[in-house]
Amino acid sequence: MCLPRRWYTKNENIILGKFKQGAFSLAIESGVDILPVTFANNRKYLPDFFKGGRPGIIQATVHEPINVAGMSKKDINSLSDKVHSLLLKELEIYRKKR
Repeated sequence: MCLPRRWYTKNENIILGKFKQGAFSLAIESGVDILPVTFANNRKYLPDFFKGGRPGIIQATVHEPINVAGMSKKDINSLSDKVHSLLLKELEIYRKKR
């Protein structure tokens, strides 16, 4: 799992924080593709992660896998940026629909 550096915040203006690099490094080292998944409405049902949430249906988008074959450690930042951009775009689309 790849959580943003500040993976939990109550600040509604932060849509998606910057990712840590560990999961991307492991994926490249082991040759395992990245499967991006956007959870669009977590904050609605999980407004305070540490205090728990309430029942509801979480909307998720499972994106196409991203192949890491042929990538090396020098590609970690670009891979992270690609996944971040994909998830952020999906979250922004979801916010416009609400």
